[in-house]
Amino acid sequence: MIISQLDGGLGNQMFEYASGLLVAKRNDAEFFVDPGYLLAFRFHQTWNRNPDILDMCLAHGVASKKDIGKFIFSTGISTIDMYLRRLGFFDRNTYRFSPDGVMENKIGDNTYLSGFISGDIFDSIKDELGKEFHLKDEKKIKGILNQVRKNKSVSIHMLGEGIF
Repeated sequence: MIISQLDGGLGNQMFEYASGLLVAKRNDAEFFVDPGYLLAFRFHQTWNRNPDILDMCLAHGVASKKDIGKFIFSTGISTIDMYLRRLGFFDRNTYRFSPDGVMENKIGDNTYLSGFISGDIFDSIKDELGKEFHLKDEKKIKGILNQVRKNKSVSIHMLGEGIF
């Protein structure tokens, strides 16, 4: 079993999903996501991040609390759990992707992943990702589009490479 922690905005969540799916495929393992960190984190910050990827047609679901408990200790109190996860206390068989985006081949089955990789590494699963990365409910995007049209809107996309 591979579980990928969801964190950040939709783009990061998509990379986290793709990274976890790639590791699961390499290990012929089941794959799930864990939105718990996002759900705990959003109540304690001035900006909200929701597990928006769950609005997509994903073939792989959310991990159960029991399965997550095999890797990550949880008190059940979101504030405490958020800080324990940040510090990595009580983690078992977890792997954090390195900031340079390199995925080591030693990541095996029964691993809890955090972070993500990016780049051309997803060629082997790009068709599967293409089928999954679209909205379940197209009405939702139409509602967002109407909001954009009614207001003065600006969109900026910054490519992260080379910034750090």
